[in-house]
Amino acid sequence: MCIRDRYQRRVHGVLSDEVYEFMLFDGRKHLTLATYPEIRDRVISIHSLGKTFSCTGWRVGFTIANPTVSAGMMASQNWNTFLINRPASVAIKDAMIQAEQPYENFPNYYEFIGDLFIKRKNEVVEILQKAPFNWHVLVPEGGFFACCDIRKCIKDIPRKYFYRDYEHIQDGDQPISCSFKEVQNPEHLPDYAFFLWLTVEYKVTCIPMNSFHDTSNTDRPEGQEVYNFVRFALCKSCLLYTSPSPRDS
Repeated sequence: MCIRDRYQRRVHGVLSDEVYEFMLFDGRKHLTLATYPEIRDRVISIHSLGKTFSCTGWRVGFTIANPTVSAGMMASQNWNTFLINRPASVAIKDAMIQAEQPYENFPNYYEFIGDLFIKRKNEVVEILQKAPFNWHVLVPEGGFFACCDIRKCIKDIPRKYFYRDYEHIQDGDQPISCSFKEVQNPEHLPDYAFFLWLTVEYKVTCIPMNSFHDTSNTDRPEGQEVYNFVRFALCKSCLLYTSPSPRDS
């Protein structure tokens, strides 16, 4: 059963996150649910111009929805929007017009940015695969990030990074050499401890994935806990990731 058929039969509305529509890899093409007439009126498509034009700090984007829903969102926006401003809106409008023109030997800017991220994805994935960690690199199909499954790395994390006052933990430099569930009274989940270890000793920072999930759910199958994953940004310079090894502060 495809997503469209499931939505058609069971769902009243769909909030479709399409912020990476131009960052797709390995020949994949973006297809929005709003292209299907049978569910078009129930789809709200969200697009990020901050990501498309590499200015995420501007916090600017747009939505596409049916007129009734759009009118309601516009009425609500007058009371809850706190970041976007007129100069940024005008600049993005001009960028969208110019983006249709040839750019850097590509037919338009959108094809340029897609090709750029394909190259960046390949570079970052290769660096991560060669890194001195027993992680599994999840090759992304699109977007800004590459994720790594760190479950086989957890036993190698120094014990001190599981605690807030990590600089004063006795024998803290020794790896835990056990599963996370055997660590005594940890104050950090494994992905956060791994993030600290990587940042402090290798000067490379990843993002612990548990911050995007409800970690109170303890019923997940073994190996599928949300704390088993970290992610790396593709939109950073590859020099930040090259040959990670322990460094002095």
